Amino acid sequence: MNKVFLIGNLTRDPELSETNSGISVCRFGLAVNRQYSSSDGERETDFFQVTAKPTSSKLKNRSNKAMENNNIVNDVERIVRENMVQVIESNGRTFATKSLVEIEPRKDVAREIRFSDLSSIVEIVKREMQRFALPIYINIESEACVSVITSLDSEKDREKPYSAVAEGNRFHFGNGYDYERFVIAIRSLFIQTEHTANLLQLLKKVSNIESVETSDDGITQQVVAKQGAMLASDVKISPIIKLAPFRTFIEVGQPESEFLFRISDGNSFALYEADGGAWKIKARQNIRSFFEHTLADEIKTGNVVILG
Repeated sequence: MNKVFLIGNLTRDPELSETNSGISVCRFGLAVNRQYSSSDGERETDFFQVTAKPTSSKLKNRSNKAMENNNIVNDVERIVRENMVQVIESNGRTFATKSLVEIEPRKDVAREIRFSDLSSIVEIVKREMQRFALPIYINIESEACVSVITSLDSEKDREKPYSAVAEGNRFHFGNGYDYERFVIAIRSLFIQTEHTANLLQLLKKVSNIESVETSDDGITQQVVAKQGAMLASDVKISPIIKLAPFRTFIEVGQPESEFLFRISDGNSFALYEADGGAWKIKARQNIRSFFEHTLADEIKTGNVVILG
């Protein structure tokens, strides 16, 4: 014979009654929480309808009084007393003997979709915004991250159905590159402008050298290039170079900013950011302009608001 112990909370008060054959029984409901959580991270609850009968041979006349002397009835009544919430008033303050936890109803919430571009945000907002509490807010969190949030619902909650994070290879500023990797990075990770052309032309002057010696006074840098038995030649490098690397979403203009270009004695090339991060403000402005243009009608009707 299997023996099962159920520990839980009563879902209704116990009821004492008799069967058609005259046996006294006690009926009550019991809610038992499972020890493990579901795939959604929530604990499920099992509900049992329990019918208990006395086993004592001392019961007489199948009376309720005899039933009250039974251990099962006593245990049930003890469970009821322990789970009963009492409200106590003391010195003008109200206390409860137990902490109450609200069981919130299940809400249908959209699972967040993450994109890597801004155009997808525009397309899905136009198609699905009427399914959410309006207006929808497009929050420009940074130069590389945008999120979409809804208005407050009746329970003061918001949804975050969409977001976009700029992806792709980025230049590592402050790190040294060898000649080949540096040239490839300049051609593939930057907008090609007159300034990148000048930088590549400068690199050609030091591409076929056996060694370089540098001198740096903090303002300009002078490179002495030596090749075989040839006389050394001096190459002066401009201290500041304006470049536009890919650092934000591809749909918007890449902000141009200033960089320090340096060549080390070990034939290593590096760029250092020199604008204090001002480019990030320009990038967010470009993102805002993109949304204001592509969602002009939705913004005009008040269904979309741009933040940041």
